[in-house]
Amino acid sequence: VSNTLFGGNGNRQEDYGLYATGPGTVLAVTGSTLEDNKGHGFYASGLVSIIDTIFRGNSLDALTASGVVSVTGSTFEDNGGDALYLDSGIGTVANSTFDGNGGFGLYAASAAVTFTHNTIQNNEWSVGVDPDNLDGIIYHDNTISSNTHNRLALGAGSVLSGTHLSLIDLEGHKGYVLAGDVSVSVTVTLTVDPGVTVMGGNNV
Repeated sequence: VSNTLFGGNGNRQEDYGLYATGPGTVLAVTGSTLEDNKGHGFYASGLVSIIDTIFRGNSLDALTASGVVSVTGSTFEDNGGDALYLDSGIGTVANSTFDGNGGFGLYAASAAVTFTHNTIQNNEWSVGVDPDNLDGIIYHDNTISSNTHNRLALGAGSVLSGTHLSLIDLEGHKGYVLAGDVSVSVTVTLTVDPGVTVMGGNNV
């Protein structure tokens, strides 16, 4: 798919501007625009490549994806929900801009994600992960600024395995912030290193 506009589609929250899933799905989207869709911008599962594409003004999440996902040189701006939600699989995100979105700039649920040389600014949350996916992200050389919450966010959920909150510096922003209720079972150990800051969603 190249140089294509997907705009103004749908009238329900569960609608998408573009939807691609199923066994053997292989899709490359290049130089296209997904904007002002009434639900989500794009849902994809499989081998997915997004290059030089704009996601703008979609009512909810801009891009939700799983599988092997690559995002390069793309812009996510003014979407109502998360800019990029990677559910599972392996993701690489580089040289992209996440600006003014109502949810996360980038969220990695159970996906292993490497993100480099991106700008993440003016979003509600900068970067988030599921509580059990702290080891699933690798990052460097990103610019993270002017988000309501700049620290690495822990999404709502249960800690299902031994989770270790170590000293972290997310491009100059130290510590963690809770993006929802995080529960720890009595059979699981949550380790918080000395000096680690964990803040609530109201920055307290």
